[in-house]
Amino acid sequence: MRSFRHAGLKVFLKACLLPALAGLAVLARIAVAQAPAPPAAAVAQAPVAAAADDHEALIARMRQAAHVYTQGLEDFLCTKITTRSGDRSGAGSRWKPLDVQESEVSYVNYKETETLLKVNGQSANLKIKQGYFIPGGEFGTSLLQIFSSSVHAQFTFDHQESAGSQQLCVFRYRVPLETSRWGMSDGTQSVGFAHHGMVYADCDSGAVMRFHMESEPAEMHRLMFHFPVGERLDVSYRPTLIAGKEFLLPYSAEAIAWYDTDWTRAEMQFQNYRKFQSNSRIIIPDHQEIVPDPSSPQPQP
Repeated sequence: MRSFRHAGLKVFLKACLLPALAGLAVLARIAVAQAPAPPAAAVAQAPVAAAADDHEALIARMRQAAHVYTQGLEDFLCTKITTRSGDRSGAGSRWKPLDVQESEVSYVNYKETETLLKVNGQSANLKIKQGYFIPGGEFGTSLLQIFSSSVHAQFTFDHQESAGSQQLCVFRYRVPLETSRWGMSDGTQSVGFAHHGMVYADCDSGAVMRFHMESEPAEMHRLMFHFPVGERLDVSYRPTLIAGKEFLLPYSAEAIAWYDTDWTRAEMQFQNYRKFQSNSRIIIPDHQEIVPDPSSPQPQP
């Protein structure tokens, strides 16, 4: 009987348990093949942290490049051509020509100076259309509205794109109202703007190639009524050859401003760059500087 039981056990092991164990081994191999690999997920987090560090380093280079740029502007004079259009429909879609202004622009001691030379091609009668926005600050001052350390702009990386052979890193930014130095004045009242926008910078050097600013909702008042005011500004830069050397300088800008239902678009071209030398002369016409009509809103420095 003992021998029979052992023989029966062997038969049972061969017939039942061994196939079952073989099946479990197959299932184990399948489970191992399908199980996620936790180490790979942990390794993937390292490039993210490195990318964040790279972005912070690039923002620091952008600030430094903007500082060097504004310092270097003191060496230049240029001619600015401004073509203004107006729209009083309140929609910003029915533009009518206002005037074409030719000005000489200089930048000294962080202050932008603009001298009107011609209006609609004439230098004898320097009258501009009143009651519309008068742009200013696009040459150098506006860049500091974003990159001055005192405004505490917050930057967030958005994407990277190609511009010819150049790689541009694009950042979103925002400046809160509490620290903003950007605003608008109509001669009787002033309002500050919180603002946000985009900055396009060379991924290697941090040099700003373009920036876009847009004010956040703001109001002025007239008697008992409140009405919206604001501005959008876009400035582009490109290498410019002066006296055999290449400099990164503004070549175009567009400002769109609204004051209640009055909209103004100013399209600007910067040209005829020249070095400011000790014997350079800033041209000042015989006419007095135009004092804008109080109803003509202007950017606030």
